[in-house]
Amino acid sequence: MSDSKVAELINTNSRLWKKELIESTFPKEVADRILRIPLAVDPHDDFLAWSGEPSGEYTVHSAYKLLQSLNEDPRAYALQTNYKGFYKKTMAT
Repeated sequence: MSDSKVAELINTNSRLWKKELIESTFPKEVADRILRIPLAVDPHDDFLAWSGEPSGEYTVHSAYKLLQSLNEDPRAYALQTNYKGFYKKTMAT
């Protein structure tokens, strides 16, 4: 599956995950996590979601700049399991 795309794991007619394919391809824990990800009701083209730069392009510089603006130690995010607040600031809505 190294050259596969996420779209191959989605049934285009029903807009549901291809459960059997996912469960036969990934370890149980990973498959369970994938299957918990909600899918968009309507298909749409991919889009850039990084809001750290107006262009939508992710760079190490833009990530570092964002972390600096949070006035926190950037290393603190490297080992934590709960990133919700950080990701809300980095992903465009």
